[in-house]
Amino acid sequence: MKNITKRSFFIFVLIVFFNSYFVFSSFSADNAEKTKKPAQQSMYRELELFADILSLVEEKYVEKKTPQDLIYGAAEGVLSSLDPYSQFLTPENYKELLVETEGQFGGLGIEITLKNGLLTIITPLEGTPAQRAGIQ
Repeated sequence: MKNITKRSFFIFVLIVFFNSYFVFSSFSADNAEKTKKPAQQSMYRELELFADILSLVEEKYVEKKTPQDLIYGAAEGVLSSLDPYSQFLTPENYKELLVETEGQFGGLGIEITLKNGLLTIITPLEGTPAQRAGIQ
């Protein structure tokens, strides 16, 4: 029951926060038009909103999340909002992508197929342990 109360309070705080933000941002947008503030100030205002959201989640969310989880989740959201092809890669996933795209891999380095229900070597790949061992 206590978690439901915490969760309800958290949702209420987020709703109030976002409503306040939208009222403030529409008021600020009118003032920004009149004074022609640089776009950079707008970016800082948005980053301040992001920092406030992170702070609220860290303080009030029912389950504890690490800062890395929150930042990675935000990065995933930003990039997924661009197009269906953009995505955020963690450092581990990025290293895996590099290995896949640069052609480096671990293993024997042989091309195999199934022939009459048996694994059969077609050819060793150039520059691999299989080729150096003389497998044909």
